[in-house]
Amino acid sequence: MNGANQPAEGKAEIALPVTIRYSPACLSRHVRPMEATAPIIGYLDKLIAEGEALLATKFTIRTSSITQEDFVPIDPFQRWRGNCRVLQTKLGRALEPWKKTILADTPNNAVEVMALLGTVRSIKDAIEGGHLISFAELVVAEAFSNLLDQAEYLLSKGFWLAAGVLGRAVLEEELRALAQTAGCLPNKDRPTLNDLNSALYKNEVYDKLEFKLIDTLAAIGNDCAHNRPSASEDRAKHFLEQLVVLLPRLKA
Repeated sequence: MNGANQPAEGKAEIALPVTIRYSPACLSRHVRPMEATAPIIGYLDKLIAEGEALLATKFTIRTSSITQEDFVPIDPFQRWRGNCRVLQTKLGRALEPWKKTILADTPNNAVEVMALLGTVRSIKDAIEGGHLISFAELVVAEAFSNLLDQAEYLLSKGFWLAAGVLGRAVLEEELRALAQTAGCLPNKDRPTLNDLNSALYKNEVYDKLEFKLIDTLAAIGNDCAHNRPSASEDRAKHFLEQLVVLLPRLKA
């Protein structure tokens, strides 16, 4: 889902009593470029290894009385091609230069497999060389004055994982401030979202419905932060929409 498609009136409803300003210290705990790209590089390495193994199994079929062509087994090829297409989810809009090749209905002949493998290698080279726009560059853009706006922008550009991470940062900082004001800040060096949520509920700062909602949002934010399989663009969008509704209630 694209955040840019949200109705104008939905945007107008985002009126937070307190603006959450950009804080390098806050962001450094949540958005690290190497941490954001390392899982993607690992996934690309996996695809490259699988593609090379697939080519090692190629076999030759005579296509006419005078021509022949190399192919790879169809079942492992279909699985590998499907895994390559997952890059659309992992990279979002950043995949655009290679999207047509990655999503094409590539046949299982060896030449086409080599071409697709070359594309995967090209994507890895671009990421390792810093040629794709990074999450950190989007996050620190001076055009934005608060983290929630940054998260919505990231979502609109297809960077829903980074949007979910920023949403988690906003929620964590809000709960931390609320716990400090209520005098129930957990006695830990770095209390987690769950620690803060439990402390606020136990001290009756909010009711069980709010506690369960925050627990759900924290789970989505954590899934995005750790790039878990359960993370998705729809869940990240739902997270930000619920966060916009929740924040004013926490300030009430």
